[in-house]
Amino acid sequence: MSQILHKWTLATVQVIYYLPDYTDLVNEFVWQTEDQIPKFPRITKFLDYWDKNIDGSIKEAYIYDQGHNELRVVDRRFKIN
Repeated sequence: MSQILHKWTLATVQVIYYLPDYTDLVNEFVWQTEDQIPKFPRITKFLDYWDKNIDGSIKEAYIYDQGHNELRVVDRRFKIN
């Protein structure tokens, strides 16, 4: 019987998004939270909420994991208004 362990880690999300009124300009939002690796359910929920409810369309989103020195690019597609 195999068990999948979901390790908790301190993760930082860097969101680069377009300003709603000035679609040629981008801004940056950084958020830090504890989440479970490898799927990051809290961060996924946050990005889904942003995509559905916030006017600033996401250009890029990155997840930095405290336990690893590598950059993880979020594999998602967001529509630009």
